[in-house]
Amino acid sequence: MPKRGIKRSKGSEHKGLILLKTIIGLIIGAAVLVILFTFFLNLYSVFFPSEDGRITKACFRELTEKILTLNEISDEEKSELCFVEDGWLVKGFDKGKSLGSCLDEACLCVCKDDLLGDNCEDKGFCKIMPKNVREKVVDKEEQVRIESGFYEFYISENENLILSVEKLEKKYESVKAAEVEVKSRSELEVLNALNYAKENSLGNRKCNCGTECDSYAKWITQYSVQYEIPDPLLIVALMMQESSCNKDADSGSSCGLMQVNYKIKGRESFIPLCFIPEENIKKGVEILKNNYDLHKNGIIFKCVGRTVTYTGWKAALRGYNGLGCSPNQAYFVEEVMARYEKLSQNV
Repeated sequence: MPKRGIKRSKGSEHKGLILLKTIIGLIIGAAVLVILFTFFLNLYSVFFPSEDGRITKACFRELTEKILTLNEISDEEKSELCFVEDGWLVKGFDKGKSLGSCLDEACLCVCKDDLLGDNCEDKGFCKIMPKNVREKVVDKEEQVRIESGFYEFYISENENLILSVEKLEKKYESVKAAEVEVKSRSELEVLNALNYAKENSLGNRKCNCGTECDSYAKWITQYSVQYEIPDPLLIVALMMQESSCNKDADSGSSCGLMQVNYKIKGRESFIPLCFIPEENIKKGVEILKNNYDLHKNGIIFKCVGRTVTYTGWKAALRGYNGLGCSPNQAYFVEEVMARYEKLSQNV
């Protein structure tokens, strides 16, 4: 008997071919959609960059720039205030022990805290360093690993680049309860404070008053009395914070010893306030007193997860500096108060 088989019709073969082509088309279409999605996602990220880690990355860039120009900056500049956001991490890798974007070179990286071990230098935002970077912990040097928080980094150098790291919340714990005392001081006492600050670094700043210390002491004393500032040493501390007592300081929007802001009224109209030291001191003292009158009962300051209510002269300082959020200004009040305390103890 002849063998019997299943006879396939040409119609069923044609349907199978159509189905196969349809499946292949769907696969190709899906691949094209993935490619287009990735392209437009990357394009979007160029024009609308993610805010995730923006502050941490900005701080990291400023920190690494200072490390790389260490021999070109003054001792007063060899520190950097930096905020590492929640979920982020600064990590160091030694030469010959780093992979990924560090290319086996010594490097410092910032990355998401869940990218641990070898992933940080592979997927993080990294900078190649000329030497291994170490974190000084008590009397030892350890591999850099800094988690979230506000920090002050002090940069130094031996056979390695050294980061001495201090958490600002801990650093300024002692000035939380500090207040400005009502203290009538003579011009000589203010001059002694300026001379002390001229020779000694207070909060990583000195008072560069040069041959003008006597004049500054006279004007600080005079206008502190006129505007009812409880202690003229507060003005000394503020002036050091604003300009390191440099009469030619100009940030682009503020100028002079007290960094009087000329942005609103225009630069030309503020030339006398900028470059005549007496006028600049007088205006700075007046602005501080105005902020005291306005905010003495309380001012709330919010900055990257930190909320503080200041009152009295601390509120005046916060108002003087403004309520804008910048890691470099987040502890402005505490820095000035810590310097004020040191001046008070040494005059």
